[in-house]
Amino acid sequence: MAQGKAYSYITYNFFRAAIDDPAKSSVVGKVEIMPVPGPNPETGASLNGAWGWAIPKSSPNPDAAWTFIKWVESHETAKKRALQGGSPTRSDIFDDPEVNAKYPYAQALKKMLLTSHNFPVFTYTPQLVEVLGRELSLAVAGEKKSADALATVETEFIELAKKDGKLK
Repeated sequence: MAQGKAYSYITYNFFRAAIDDPAKSSVVGKVEIMPVPGPNPETGASLNGAWGWAIPKSSPNPDAAWTFIKWVESHETAKKRALQGGSPTRSDIFDDPEVNAKYPYAQALKKMLLTSHNFPVFTYTPQLVEVLGRELSLAVAGEKKSADALATVETEFIELAKKDGKLK
Protein backbone atom coordinates (compact mmCIF):
# COMPACT_ATOMS: atom_id res chain seq x y z
CA MET A 1 0.00 0.00 0.00
CA ALA A 2 2.70 2.49 0.97
CA GLN A 3 4.52 1.67 -2.27
CA GLY A 4 1.41 2.58 -4.28
CA LYS A 5 0.98 -0.99 -5.51
CA ALA A 6 -2.29 -1.82 -3.73
CA TYR A 7 -5.70 -0.22 -4.05
CA SER A 8 -6.64 -0.67 -0.41
CA TYR A 9 -5.88 -2.66 2.67
CA ILE A 10 -7.57 -3.65 5.90
CA THR A 11 -5.33 -3.19 8.89
CA TYR A 12 -4.82 -1.63 12.27
CA ASN A 13 -5.28 2.13 12.37
CA PHE A 14 -1.85 2.80 13.88
CA PHE A 15 -0.25 1.98 10.51
CA ARG A 16 -1.80 5.17 9.11
CA ALA A 17 1.04 7.34 10.45
CA ALA A 18 3.53 5.42 8.27
CA ILE A 19 1.28 5.89 5.21
CA ASP A 20 1.53 9.66 5.79
CA ASP A 21 5.33 9.62 6.25
CA PRO A 22 7.07 10.71 3.00
CA ALA A 23 10.21 8.81 4.03
CA LYS A 24 8.24 5.54 4.10
CA SER A 25 5.38 6.08 1.66
CA SER A 26 4.73 7.13 -1.92
CA VAL A 27 1.00 7.64 -1.30
CA VAL A 28 1.13 10.56 1.17
CA GLY A 29 -2.06 12.58 0.85
CA LYS A 30 -3.65 10.05 -1.51
CA VAL A 31 -5.38 7.69 0.94
CA GLU A 32 -8.00 7.92 3.63
CA ILE A 33 -9.33 5.79 6.48
CA MET A 34 -12.77 4.41 5.70
CA PRO A 35 -15.00 1.81 7.32
CA VAL A 36 -15.23 -1.59 5.66
CA PRO A 37 -18.30 -1.48 3.38
CA GLY A 38 -21.37 -3.02 4.93
CA PRO A 39 -25.15 -2.88 5.07
CA ASN A 40 -25.18 0.57 6.69
CA PRO A 41 -23.35 3.09 4.44
CA GLU A 42 -22.80 5.39 7.43
CA THR A 43 -21.08 2.85 9.67
CA GLY A 44 -19.99 0.05 7.34
CA ALA A 45 -19.02 -3.30 8.78
CA SER A 46 -15.71 -2.55 10.48
CA LEU A 47 -14.55 -4.72 13.33
CA ASN A 48 -13.13 -3.27 16.52
CA GLY A 49 -10.62 -5.32 18.41
CA ALA A 50 -8.53 -4.19 21.31
CA TRP A 51 -5.51 -4.85 23.40
CA GLY A 52 -5.69 -4.32 27.10
CA TRP A 53 -3.71 -4.20 30.29
CA ALA A 54 -4.25 -6.68 33.07
CA ILE A 55 -2.69 -7.66 36.36
CA PRO A 56 -2.63 -11.41 36.87
CA LYS A 57 -3.64 -12.79 40.26
CA SER A 58 -0.15 -14.29 40.47
CA SER A 59 1.58 -10.91 40.09
CA PRO A 60 4.35 -10.55 42.68
CA ASN A 61 3.78 -6.79 42.80
CA PRO A 62 0.23 -5.82 41.78
CA ASP A 63 0.58 -2.30 43.23
CA ALA A 64 3.55 -1.55 40.96
CA ALA A 65 1.65 -3.02 38.00
CA TRP A 66 -1.32 -0.77 38.77
CA THR A 67 1.01 2.25 39.03
CA PHE A 68 2.38 1.39 35.57
CA ILE A 69 -1.10 1.01 34.05
CA LYS A 70 -2.19 4.35 35.47
CA TRP A 71 0.94 5.97 33.98
CA VAL A 72 0.83 4.30 30.55
CA GLU A 73 -2.87 5.18 30.11
CA SER A 74 -2.67 8.65 31.65
CA HIS A 75 -3.79 11.52 29.42
CA GLU A 76 -0.23 12.81 29.09
CA THR A 77 1.33 9.46 28.11
CA ALA A 78 -1.56 8.45 25.84
CA LYS A 79 -1.35 11.81 24.06
CA LYS A 80 2.43 11.48 23.57
CA ARG A 81 1.90 8.00 22.13
CA ALA A 82 -0.80 9.29 19.77
CA LEU A 83 1.37 12.19 18.62
CA GLN A 84 4.08 9.67 17.74
CA GLY A 85 1.63 7.76 15.51
CA GLY A 86 0.28 5.27 18.05
CA SER A 87 -3.39 4.51 18.39
CA PRO A 88 -5.31 6.71 20.79
CA THR A 89 -6.50 4.57 23.67
CA ARG A 90 -8.72 7.17 25.31
CA SER A 91 -11.65 8.99 23.73
CA ASP A 92 -10.41 12.35 24.98
CA ILE A 93 -7.21 11.92 22.94
CA PHE A 94 -9.25 11.79 19.73
CA ASP A 95 -10.63 15.21 20.65
CA ASP A 96 -7.29 16.80 21.55
CA PRO A 97 -6.57 19.84 19.30
CA GLU A 98 -2.87 18.99 18.95
CA VAL A 99 -3.65 15.40 17.92
CA ASN A 100 -6.27 16.61 15.43
CA ALA A 101 -3.85 19.17 13.97
CA LYS A 102 -1.19 16.50 13.36
CA TYR A 103 -3.62 13.75 12.31
CA PRO A 104 -6.67 15.31 10.61
CA TYR A 105 -8.25 11.87 10.24
CA ALA A 106 -8.54 11.43 14.04
CA GLN A 107 -12.23 12.39 14.13
CA ALA A 108 -13.11 10.01 11.28
CA LEU A 109 -11.21 7.26 13.07
CA LYS A 110 -13.01 7.99 16.34
CA LYS A 111 -16.40 7.75 14.58
CA MET A 112 -15.38 4.53 12.85
CA LEU A 113 -14.27 2.96 16.14
CA LEU A 114 -17.43 4.06 17.94
CA THR A 115 -19.67 2.53 15.25
CA SER A 116 -17.69 -0.63 14.56
CA HIS A 117 -18.68 -4.11 15.64
CA ASN A 118 -16.80 -5.67 18.52
CA PHE A 119 -14.52 -8.47 17.46
CA PRO A 120 -15.36 -11.78 19.14
CA VAL A 121 -13.00 -12.36 22.03
CA PHE A 122 -12.46 -15.87 23.31
CA THR A 123 -9.58 -18.27 23.92
CA TYR A 124 -8.96 -18.81 20.20
CA THR A 125 -9.30 -15.21 18.95
CA PRO A 126 -5.74 -15.21 17.51
CA GLN A 127 -6.57 -18.32 15.47
CA LEU A 128 -9.82 -16.73 14.27
CA VAL A 129 -7.89 -13.63 13.17
CA GLU A 130 -5.57 -15.88 11.14
CA VAL A 131 -8.50 -17.67 9.50
CA LEU A 132 -10.27 -14.42 8.71
CA GLY A 133 -7.12 -12.83 7.28
CA ARG A 134 -6.30 -15.89 5.18
CA GLU A 135 -9.80 -16.23 3.75
CA LEU A 136 -10.25 -12.50 3.04
CA SER A 137 -6.88 -12.48 1.29
CA LEU A 138 -7.89 -15.44 -0.87
CA ALA A 139 -11.16 -13.73 -1.80
CA VAL A 140 -9.53 -10.39 -2.59
CA ALA A 141 -6.85 -12.12 -4.69
CA GLY A 142 -9.58 -13.87 -6.69
CA GLU A 143 -8.37 -17.29 -5.60
CA LYS A 144 -11.63 -18.06 -3.83
CA LYS A 145 -15.20 -16.87 -4.21
CA SER A 146 -16.26 -14.51 -1.43
CA ALA A 147 -19.13 -16.78 -0.40
CA ASP A 148 -16.78 -19.77 -0.16
CA ALA A 149 -14.24 -17.78 1.88
CA LEU A 150 -16.93 -16.64 4.30
CA ALA A 151 -18.27 -20.19 4.57
CA THR A 152 -14.77 -21.38 5.52
CA VAL A 153 -14.52 -18.64 8.14
CA GLU A 154 -17.88 -19.69 9.56
CA THR A 155 -16.93 -23.39 9.64
CA GLU A 156 -13.57 -22.76 11.31
CA PHE A 157 -15.08 -20.24 13.75
CA ILE A 158 -17.65 -22.83 14.82
CA GLU A 159 -14.87 -25.42 15.30
CA LEU A 160 -12.85 -22.99 17.42
CA ALA A 161 -15.92 -22.02 19.46
CA LYS A 162 -16.65 -25.71 20.13
CA LYS A 163 -13.03 -26.31 21.11
CA ASP A 164 -13.36 -23.42 23.57
CA GLY A 165 -16.62 -24.79 25.01
CA LYS A 166 -18.69 -21.87 23.66
CA LEU A 167 -20.77 -24.14 21.41
CA LYS A 168 -21.81 -27.77 21.67
